Amino acid sequence: YRGHRNQIGQTNVAVPRDSYIPLTVTEVSSGREVTVFNQNPALRGQFDVVFANHDELDASLHGVDVTIHRGMRDGWMLMGSLSLGKSEADIYGEFIASDLNNPNFLFRRGPRPDDVPVAFKMSGAYDLPYGLRMAANGQYFSGGPETTTVRVSSNTVRLTQVNQTITVEPRGTTRLPGVTLVDLNLTKIWRRGNFTLEPRIDVFNLLNSSAITLRLTQLGPAYGRASEILGARLIRAGANVRW
Repeated sequence: YRGHRNQIGQTNVAVPRDSYIPLTVTEVSSGREVTVFNQNPALRGQFDVVFANHDELDASLHGVDVTIHRGMRDGWMLMGSLSLGKSEADIYGEFIASDLNNPNFLFRRGPRPDDVPVAFKMSGAYDLPYGLRMAANGQYFSGGPETTTVRVSSNTVRLTQVNQTITVEPRGTTRLPGVTLVDLNLTKIWRRGNFTLEPRIDVFNLLNSSAITLRLTQLGPAYGRASEILGARLIRAGANVRW
């Protein structure tokens, strides 16, 4: 368990929460109907920011880790770990401009952006005939939580604050796909006196996974488009020489 309490947040007391005017609009590019809170025009440009400790910024992590390890014996070794966890925090806490008085910051509670409910790793090595050693590493981890938003700008409605990004559902309602990676390594060692030659072949991303690791989460024509994926399978040959 890990907890964070009494964290510092900011409130613009010159623009009270009840001074915002709710407007129900249909955002043009996505066709999504949302309620956006327009800042009272009479308070445009007013700032009196108070920094203080706020309970609503509390964050916590509950989890468990299990590890196994078997050292090299009888020509093989194995080690692995399993982590299960769940986090909760203010989803805007990483943004310094998240005014606690601004009602446009919706669905404030949710998992941290680096939340990984399941992470599994396993690696091992095995001595083959003819002095060869094969090693493998496999891992799986859940995809990160996504924050689906819509951006309300002047082409939808004229706002005092010009543009406003609205979160339309709790963070983590959708997640990136889980990622499975397998790497292999094959080595052989030749020794003669003080001279050692160790040629090796490494294969990264053996399964050639192309899992999406980042995609656009703003509603509109490009929503869901992948912006980052795992690199393709890579084979590398090399050698270590010591004398």
